[in-house]
Amino acid sequence: MLEMMKNITASGCKCPDKLRNSLLLPVQLDTISRMAGSERAAKKNKPKWFLYILKCKDNTFYTGITTDLERRLTQHNDGSASRYTRSRKPVKIVYSETCDDHSTALKREWAVKKLSREKKEVLVKRRKRKTVAAPKKNKSKTLDSR
Repeated sequence: MLEMMKNITASGCKCPDKLRNSLLLPVQLDTISRMAGSERAAKKNKPKWFLYILKCKDNTFYTGITTDLERRLTQHNDGSASRYTRSRKPVKIVYSETCDDHSTALKREWAVKKLSREKKEVLVKRRKRKTVAAPKKNKSKTLDSR
């Protein structure tokens, strides 16, 4: 909606001036610009995602993602987070890394869950807090010259 309103008010609008001016009052234009500012602020304040590995009481690992590590650890230890950890309390976080967005966190979680126990132990021993960036999308397409 906001983009549509901006397009209507853009100088390159192909509608007649009388129509463009009648579509939006100055008060509406001010509201639109404030909305655009709040959208930018919301993008800046979006939560970071964390991938985490828990070590359970029976020495098994549990891998998950969250936006709040402390809250999620409390949920696991209260028995309200997952069936797996419910019967293996107490649990503790032995590894975590930050991811830029939900999609990246899910992909990283899937990759870690596929690792063998030995490889997870190596990851935990390194125990670095790591940041995983979202993959950059390459918008330019190259054509194969044949």
